[in-house]
Amino acid sequence: IDKKTTGHYFTLEFKNVTGTDELVEKLELNYRRDENILRYLTIALDKYAVDYNDRKRKGLAGRNKIKQVEKTEA
Repeated sequence: IDKKTTGHYFTLEFKNVTGTDELVEKLELNYRRDENILRYLTIALDKYAVDYNDRKRKGLAGRNKIKQVEKTEA
């Protein structure tokens, strides 16, 4: 954006929280008001994506999984 090559990225994940819709609406309103925030993206993950993210964090999915398998076989 505007020829910038760096930035700050944040990920917020809400699991089974009551009132999540209201919270997301408030966050997005504040994102729109803050001139320092150039872009934001809000998505809802299905149960498979949430499961994949958990496994990825634990190193059981993606490239980390391949490296772990290679290490255990060696």
